[in-house]
Amino acid sequence: MKPTLTLLLIVFVCSCAPSRLVPYDYNIEQNNLQTYIELDNATIAVDNLEVHNDYYVFGVGIRNNSKTRMLIDADGILKFANYVSYQEDNVQRKSQEIEAVLSPQQALKLFETKRKDGRSAGFLLFLMGAAIGTLDAVLDARDNSKESWTRSDQRRSVTRDIASGVGILTTEVLSEAAHQGADRAEIELNYLPEELFNRKVIDPGEEYYGKIFFKKSEELHGYHRISWPLQEISLFFDFRLATRKERKFLKAQGY
Repeated sequence: MKPTLTLLLIVFVCSCAPSRLVPYDYNIEQNNLQTYIELDNATIAVDNLEVHNDYYVFGVGIRNNSKTRMLIDADGILKFANYVSYQEDNVQRKSQEIEAVLSPQQALKLFETKRKDGRSAGFLLFLMGAAIGTLDAVLDARDNSKESWTRSDQRRSVTRDIASGVGILTTEVLSEAAHQGADRAEIELNYLPEELFNRKVIDPGEEYYGKIFFKKSEELHGYHRISWPLQEISLFFDFRLATRKERKFLKAQGY
C-alpha cells in the first residue's frame, strides 16, 4: 500500500504544477519562445521562464542599436492578466488583474521568505509525522494490554494503522517538498542578485539581459500582457497559457 500511496501523492503534487506561458503567436514548429519588438534604436525581447504557485518569472533582453545611451524605467513595467485574449477588440475586462513588477529588493525578499518558510514548514511537518507515529504506538500498546480482544477492537486497530500510515507518509512527502523548496530558494539567492534586471542605462551597442518577477494570484488567467514604458512609448508583449500539447513538447525539449 505504501508505494501506491507514494505514487498517488507524487502524481497529486505534479498535477498541481503551474503551466508555462508562451507568446501569443507561439507554435511548435518555430518554437518561438521569445516575443520581439524591433524599434529604430533598440530591439527588446521578452520570454516567460517560469510560472510558480506564487510568482511569474520573465526574461527581458535589450539591445541598444542607437549611438546614444538608452534610459530604462524597469520600475514602470506592469503585467495585465485576463481570461479573454487581448487580441480581441471591444471586450470588457472586469476581471482583469494588474500587477506591478517586483523591484530587485522585493524579488530577493520573496526568496528569503520562501527559504525561511520552507525550513519552518519542513520541520513542523516532521514533528507532526513523529507525533502521529508516537500516538499510534501508544494506542497499540494500550490495545496489547487488554485481556480480551474483540472484532470491534480489531477493526479500530486496522483503521488506525491505515490512517497513521497515510498520515506519516503524507507528512514525509510534504516535509521533503518543503525542504526542497527551501533548498531551491537558497540556490536562487546565491545567483539571483546577478541575474535580476536592475539596469537604468544601456550604453550604445550594448546588449543586456535580466529577470523580472511578478506576484501571482490564486487564479491562473489564460492571457497576459506586459506593458513597458520605454522612453516616450509604451511597449506591449502578449502571452497565453501553453496548451497541453505545447507543454508536453516543451518538457521534451528540456524547458
